[in-house]
Amino acid sequence: MSVCFFEDVAIGDELPVQEDCIGQERARRFLAVRGPQRNEGRFTNLEEARRLGLPRLLVPGPLLAAVLARTLRQWLPRGRLLKLDLVFRRNVWQEVPFTLHGVVVDTEERPEGPAVDLDLLVVDAEGERCVTGMATVILPRR
Repeated sequence: MSVCFFEDVAIGDELPVQEDCIGQERARRFLAVRGPQRNEGRFTNLEEARRLGLPRLLVPGPLLAAVLARTLRQWLPRGRLLKLDLVFRRNVWQEVPFTLHGVVVDTEERPEGPAVDLDLLVVDAEGERCVTGMATVILPRR
């Protein structure tokens, strides 16, 4: 269910939990958009990842940020993402499911407009918190 207006959001409201699993092809397509970069073997080449001491391929951080932004956009379709601040605490692996969580922690009028602050969380299949963060979304009033 999506929320369209500032008046419809309250502190404690939770985003619908989203499950996702990013595979190698999706990661490759994402990386192809930005063009070739150095040191991207940990995202695209299992041998290179293992040479770096990783057991499997990583999900690129910007791809996780994009997935979180999309999740916010689905829940707040009329909103404007003002800020997305993430802390990557653990690796998120390709081909391993994870869930996206969010909760409203503040609502207030700001110079940019009616603002909603959310705490965000990415949890891996073992229940470990991999990514924490916050977002600010500006919503229209009725």
